[in-house]
Amino acid sequence: MPNLSQERLLEIIEKIHASALLADGWVAIADCFNGLFHNQYSALLERDSQQRTKIYSFSGELIGHSNTDYTSRYSQKSVTGRACFNLPAGEIFIDLMLPDHSEYIKSEAYQDFFRPSQAEHLLQVNLARGTDRILSFIMRRGGGPAAAYTLEEGRLLKILFPHLRQAAQVWQRLASAKALEEGFQNAMDAFPFGVLLFDAEGRLISMNRVAEKIIRHNDGLVLDKDGKLQGRTPGVTSALHRLLARITHMFDEMGLSADHSMMVKRPSGKRPFSLLAFPLGKNLGSHWFRQPRIGLLLLDPDRSGELSESVMTNLFGLTPAEGRLMSTLVSGVSLKVCAERFKVSEHTVRTQLKTLFQKTDTNRQSDLVRLGLAAGGFFLDG
Repeated sequence: MPNLSQERLLEIIEKIHASALLADGWVAIADCFNGLFHNQYSALLERDSQQRTKIYSFSGELIGHSNTDYTSRYSQKSVTGRACFNLPAGEIFIDLMLPDHSEYIKSEAYQDFFRPSQAEHLLQVNLARGTDRILSFIMRRGGGPAAAYTLEEGRLLKILFPHLRQAAQVWQRLASAKALEEGFQNAMDAFPFGVLLFDAEGRLISMNRVAEKIIRHNDGLVLDKDGKLQGRTPGVTSALHRLLARITHMFDEMGLSADHSMMVKRPSGKRPFSLLAFPLGKNLGSHWFRQPRIGLLLLDPDRSGELSESVMTNLFGLTPAEGRLMSTLVSGVSLKVCAERFKVSEHTVRTQLKTLFQKTDTNRQSDLVRLGLAAGGFFLDG
């Protein structure tokens, strides 16, 4: 076992816990263990029941090879991988513990990958188990038989295991939170209208792509240096702030209401923006993190883009020509302009319109447009 003082051991434990909170924290942990155990490399990886391997963090050097070489060519042939898979979390594995160590030395993974990479010796601990996969922290080094990991080093890893496991749990939670955040952001970006989230002070926390585009054009709405929404006149700005402040104090009421909306005129002369604010739940009252308290829907009636022809075609069983006509009508274009745009007679588009009525079970053009907006409003192109 490395000759560690109590003070040095505590430093390593503190390093593990501090690194767990960083975006690349497991690289820092692996760096620390590389120095402590004189490893060629260390890695946090996942292995499933088919011995397929996914490497999450890696620190060190693979001489003459890459991680891709291992995961694509050797992971499913690894003798040590199969031996470690069924071990419970917290049990230490050293390659010398294999019942038939000679089988490992003769294996393709050893001969073609680990030995040339100067990483033939393995020290591993499983940090977590799922139904068909494990999360493991592994260390490897080379140097011939004399450089094999010792039982003393295994005992040191056993001492550090609870802290590695806790670091892995923190990593899992942070990764899950990040994936959830990215999923919500992608969902918001799919909306054809702007979505903005503000804290209790009216400062922006997040917005989707449509909102970013609207704000960037500076056509009646901007964000100040504090992230607060501003209008083009002091009166509009005051009205915006009053609206958001009113929503902030609505602790229990959820949902949308016409009482929480306003129009914002635009210097360009285009039709005004429509804003609809709504509360996002009770105030947790913490001063240590920013909580989304206000949601704001921002609709631009002049936003470019037409409903996708393919969406209309698939939803209502239309021909390509009928889908093109419906998507264009829904975007606000008249029959006469449709005929000119498609280079056909107005009689032709009126005939197609009658067919559209039959296929969509509507009787008037206004009903057809309303149906198209309701059914395909989230599939705007442009």
